[in-house]
Amino acid sequence: APAAGAREGRPAMDYRYASAHTARERMKKWNMSNRQIEDVSALIESQLPFEADSWSAAEIRRFLSTIRGELLEDVLAFAEAVRLADGRESIERAGGPGETIRRQAATASALRLEDLAVSGGDVMKVLGLDPGPEVGKVLRRLLTVVIEDPARNDHETLVGIIRREYRR
Repeated sequence: APAAGAREGRPAMDYRYASAHTARERMKKWNMSNRQIEDVSALIESQLPFEADSWSAAEIRRFLSTIRGELLEDVLAFAEAVRLADGRESIERAGGPGETIRRQAATASALRLEDLAVSGGDVMKVLGLDPGPEVGKVLRRLLTVVIEDPARNDHETLVGIIRREYRR
């Protein structure tokens, strides 16, 4: 069995996954709906770490790529409650992480595979591949490139990366 908190192939890296696992177990005992269980555990897994105050733009985009977009405001509200309860500074202060994260969410060119300027079909065409896991691997690599440098989310640029890094 996977370690407590491990989910979707992710290791139980920190308290967020272990906390989400515990919350899921408790909510099941309380007979909460599957949707409620999923939403609450996703929120717990998506907790904004305290070190987010000093994150670079790329680190913020990496974080945003791991959470469901519709949970962003809930994630920020949860972070605000945790920080205030802990006696820490508000994330909503001027120039604080709340403002910075919202700005990155609004301006990031790609946070999900479907946001990329290339598709799985493009990858298959350029590399002569059939549908399969290799296509997903290439797309995930391209997403990493674009999260680091959003200006690279351009069809020609990404096709060039595919050719350079994956052509046999």
